[in-house]
Amino acid sequence: MIWFILFLTLFSSNIDNYQNRFDEAPPYFKKEIF
Repeated sequence: MIWFILFLTLFSSNIDNYQNRFDEAPPYFKKEIF
């Protein structure tokens, strides 16, 4: 279920807004991506 949420989050956000969303993302989100 987590991969589905990450999939929607990455594809729903633009490249310009990706940095802002990534900075606001919780630590466990960063661990899932990297």
